[in-house]
Amino acid sequence: MKNAIFVAASVLAFVVPFSAHAVTVLNSDAESRTLTVTEKGVRSEVSIEAKAKVNACPTGCFISFPSGDMLAVKGKEDIVIEGGKGRIVNN
Repeated sequence: MKNAIFVAASVLAFVVPFSAHAVTVLNSDAESRTLTVTEKGVRSEVSIEAKAKVNACPTGCFISFPSGDMLAVKGKEDIVIEGGKGRIVNN
């Protein structure tokens, strides 16, 4: 039991600092959206369901939105998707 608690605490201590400093993307649209995230030269697609929120790229990245717009982020911004376009709401 003590080992399980120690492991759980260790995992939280490792994960929480990274998620607290990741980019948060909220899809406020009524349909799911797919973003292209380029982090350290590696491109990946991130799908976000309607009204859902995801964390991405804790060390900064480029995010391309369905509208064709691209944002360069440092890893601590909050972004909202509205009409397929992304905008930073705080950083």
